[in-house]
Amino acid sequence: MKLFKKQEKKSSGRKLININALKKGGYLAAVIAVVIAVAIILNVATSLLENRGYLKFDLTPAKSNTLSADNKAFLKSVEREVNITVLCTENEYITTLGEYLQYYHNIVAEEDYYSQTVTLLKQYAEVNKNIKVNFIDFSGAQAKPIIDKYPSAFIGDIYVEVDNGSAEKATKLISYDKIYPVSDESGYAQMGYGSYYVDGNDLETALSSAINMLANGEDEILGIINAHTSSDAVAQFKQYLATQLEYNGFSTTEIEGTVLKEIPDDISVLAIVAPNGDFLESEIELINKWLDNDGKKGRSLIFCPGDPIDDYTRLKEFLEEWGVSYGSGYLYQTDSSEFYSDPRIVYSYVNDNDVAAKINDKNDGVVITSYNLPINIAFETFGTRKTNIVTSTSDTATVCPVDAAEDWKPGKAAKKKSYPTVVVTSDTVTVDDKLLSSHVVAFSAFNVIADVGSASFINLDISINTARYVSGMENSAQKLFVTRKLESESFAGEVSEAGGAAITVIFLIVLPLALIALGVVVWVRRRRR
Repeated sequence: MKLFKKQEKKSSGRKLININALKKGGYLAAVIAVVIAVAIILNVATSLLENRGYLKFDLTPAKSNTLSADNKAFLKSVEREVNITVLCTENEYITTLGEYLQYYHNIVAEEDYYSQTVTLLKQYAEVNKNIKVNFIDFSGAQAKPIIDKYPSAFIGDIYVEVDNGSAEKATKLISYDKIYPVSDESGYAQMGYGSYYVDGNDLETALSSAINMLANGEDEILGIINAHTSSDAVAQFKQYLATQLEYNGFSTTEIEGTVLKEIPDDISVLAIVAPNGDFLESEIELINKWLDNDGKKGRSLIFCPGDPIDDYTRLKEFLEEWGVSYGSGYLYQTDSSEFYSDPRIVYSYVNDNDVAAKINDKNDGVVITSYNLPINIAFETFGTRKTNIVTSTSDTATVCPVDAAEDWKPGKAAKKKSYPTVVVTSDTVTVDDKLLSSHVVAFSAFNVIADVGSASFINLDISINTARYVSGMENSAQKLFVTRKLESESFAGEVSEAGGAAITVIFLIVLPLALIALGVVVWVRRRRR
């Protein structure tokens, strides 16, 4: 029998299948697959979240389409049930409300203002589950009870209802003119030869202040004295300051009559506006008695002069008893860097004291005023009264005569110093371990509230915050809501060119490259094992 020896095959040194390479290639393929899957999931998820309203980016320069941080903080604190009903369908609000306003009220606006309002309204419901926002047909059955209650309601108005714990819910109707401030630069619209143009969007201010009022009780009441002043001065005061105060916790009423005979008890802040004559002794006594409030204090007066009050003896004496002495003439700035276009249009600044800090906690900003009466402080402390300067000019101001010519110049011996432009005097007593105060606010000019045309100046902020401070509405006088006027170039749904470019770079370049780099790193590390 022949025996055969089994021969071993000589190895060729090669394997038909490289298991290690296969593993490494598999890892790379898996990483690539994960990268692609993650990219797809990110894009799909982002799209779904955006479409459902959960993911929104506001890339406008001033965050014009996003509720302010202060307002969000307030809305989150609302514990009562709030129903916001827009008397217009969502689609009609965006597409045709402008046509109604133009046809019936001669108001013209970019359509994007209306879509911007809808965007902000929806955010109210997103901030707090207690707040519901509903758009309804103005001509439908749901709107009828509201229109019956508010016959002047117009399409697009906003009805706010708050469950404040009483038997009947507290309600308020916010009309279109509170949301869309208009201007008539040509002056022809009021005569019927032109149109009013919307120059901002005050939805946030109007709506949040309404919720605040309904949820937290009645407004403070500002009473404007009609005696010894002109109807034009009262109208301007209401236009510049009272209307803004209505956004910040106040209601306004006028005390009629050529002689002040009675001050209603529910008024908490009294206003004397640009008087054109002296007050009677009986009127001064009535004001003093009202401020004292039978020793309970808690009431305040704002004095806003127009022309000099040199001849108003009783009124001047009353103010001097509150630490404020008005001189003759007008303030005049000798430093060209401290006035605007004319030495009588002066700059003033927030002072460094506790009261000024509560009124304007940033302690910065410039107030611009014209034709200011010179104020001298009669006392810093006298008995229970203490005087604080809120704003004042630089120490280069002097006084010029009322009848001075336009080219008048001060002499070399002219006295220069810092003059107050806003003063708060407090009369404080302690009752049962509680501090009770009444206040008198003295402005250097009517223009403290009137010269508010530029965002560079804080006249309006100072005026509103001072009124809130002396009313005792809160420890700090900072407003709950600011008037955010949305610029015409920053509308809802629009992304700036820079913002669009940023999104493109992030999602189409940076993110894919980062994922690929991650995959390469993993593959290299696996290969080296």
